[in-house]
Amino acid sequence: MKHEIKAGESLKKIAEKYKTSVNALRQGNRLSSSHIEAGRYLLIPTPLKNTSNKKLYIVQRGDTLWNIAKQFSVNSKDIVNGNNTPITKALLPGQTLIIKKS
Repeated sequence: MKHEIKAGESLKKIAEKYKTSVNALRQGNRLSSSHIEAGRYLLIPTPLKNTSNKKLYIVQRGDTLWNIAKQFSVNSKDIVNGNNTPITKALLPGQTLIIKKS
């Protein structure tokens, strides 16, 4: 989901609106600071709950299924099967993935 930044908005206000965290917004949009500009767009991570056997991962620019799978010690097919939307090799920065641990 994308959000167009309006004048006077802050990452904190946007995070509260979408029930996410400032850190998740910064990570998903590769922001090195909390400075944002009106008229630009932010990718909003999908709010999901972590459980003991599921972890959430926000895709970063340059990520591949293979390197995410390796990072979490799972099979890339398990990542594809564990998400409700089709996942291709072209992941989108800011996309939230559910990583299921066996």
